[in-house]
Amino acid sequence: MLHGKLSLHDIDDVEAFSAYLIDRQRRGGYTGHNYEDLLSWFIESTWELSLRYDPERGSSFRNFCASKLRVASWERVHFGRTVWKFRTHVYERPRPTFVPYDNQLGLADPASTGGSAADSIQTVLGLQRTGGSKGDGSNTDVGEG
Repeated sequence: MLHGKLSLHDIDDVEAFSAYLIDRQRRGGYTGHNYEDLLSWFIESTWELSLRYDPERGSSFRNFCASKLRVASWERVHFGRTVWKFRTHVYERPRPTFVPYDNQLGLADPASTGGSAADSIQTVLGLQRTGGSKGDGSNTDVGEG
């Protein structure tokens, strides 16, 4: 991911250290672009932590980062919060899912009416034209009389 090796305080290779922390936490089993996003977030967060790190506090930078970097934090930033815990109950919001427009129930099937998909979308949105051609190439739009 990085062009070279990034060293911060007592961490010789920030990318390898970040990958180690992700593997140690083993949450989600992310692959592909999600893993790359997670890894880059860990590297970025390590850089930000290096600016706040105070070596006189007694802890090594490696331990300081290990205590702050969590996959759950990235998930909350990336996907949003899904669980709220209160004293009396727990509220869990399911993650949003996207459904393709083609799978919408209750919409007219353009193939069954003989119209095109563009006609169907215009009908659903209320954009269909009223009136016909006047012979001069102009059409009357909705709302015009």
